Amino acid sequence: MLSSSATLMWGVVFLSVFMVIAIAAAVLDILKRSIPVWLDIAGVIASLCVAAYTGALLGVCQTYPPWNNALLPILFLISAMSAGAASIASLISGEWAILFWVGLVGVGLILPTALETWLLFFSAKEFEESRKAHWINFVSDVGVLAGGFILRYLIVMAAVPLTVAVPLL
Repeated sequence: MLSSSATLMWGVVFLSVFMVIAIAAAVLDILKRSIPVWLDIAGVIASLCVAAYTGALLGVCQTYPPWNNALLPILFLISAMSAGAASIASLISGEWAILFWVGLVGVGLILPTALETWLLFFSAKEFEESRKAHWINFVSDVGVLAGGFILRYLIVMAAVPLTVAVPLL
């Protein structure tokens, strides 16, 4: 059986490896280079290890018998996957669906794509330099920024059950 300090060490290794892989993939993406298949596979393996790690850490705890269980890492892995699926379901069909479809997809993705496609491929060459074209480009940029904000907001809110308590006056 592993000690808790050895399990902590493995947690540091898993998290460090995952971060290095994520940074490497991000850099390749920024440089517009394709991510090698081996890096994708390594990322999947590292992410599975990170997801199961907390269960392994609790599993070496001898003082609390329900935690001292070899199935705990598998439970944490399945829990991470189901929580992710629930968050996605909440985004596309739950309480956040309108903001997701109208805000993120409509305003943040479809509107800017449609405007930029029209400007690039269907407008007259002389129109591209006009004041109206600059305003259309501005609206497109605002849509992209709004969509980026909405995406971040939705990712946080889909995972956080929000309860607002208002004191009685």
